[in-house]
Amino acid sequence: MGNYGEYYVKVFANRTRQNLDIIESLQRIGAKAFEITQLVNSCLGLIAIPRQVCFNNIPKTFLDELASEGWPIPHDEGGFPPATNLNELIKRLRNGIMHSRFEFSHNEQDEINSLLVWDEKNHRKNWQARFNIDELRMFLIKFSDELIDGSYCSNCPGCLNVARGNRNG
Repeated sequence: MGNYGEYYVKVFANRTRQNLDIIESLQRIGAKAFEITQLVNSCLGLIAIPRQVCFNNIPKTFLDELASEGWPIPHDEGGFPPATNLNELIKRLRNGIMHSRFEFSHNEQDEINSLLVWDEKNHRKNWQARFNIDELRMFLIKFSDELIDGSYCSNCPGCLNVARGNRNG
């Protein structure tokens, strides 16, 4: 990704966010664009990579607090224990997206309107939640803002290791 020093996750998050904005702007002007596909691709970039690179530095802010700040929180389903903080939610979302443990729901017009994501341990579900598509988009925007603007990234050993070419920590 070029020489961006210690800000690997910030740069990657910023570029992922720009790609999402471009795809959505193309779709708005009538071009054949798959904005929901891009949302899932953005999940990979905005959730999986930061979780892998700097998981200890993702804030453990309680989800109730984030909700009061306008963050959409997924709707827990299936009676499993819910994620309680941002770090745990990102872990659960990362596991679900990376291991293809998600499915789309459609409305009467056959448009995708929500994403169900689940996590498993030993092939048994242990968490499940649903975002409607607008909530997922807003969550990714809020989280990308956190990654791009967050002050913790410059101190993140994961980002420093990736920037130095050491991907194993």
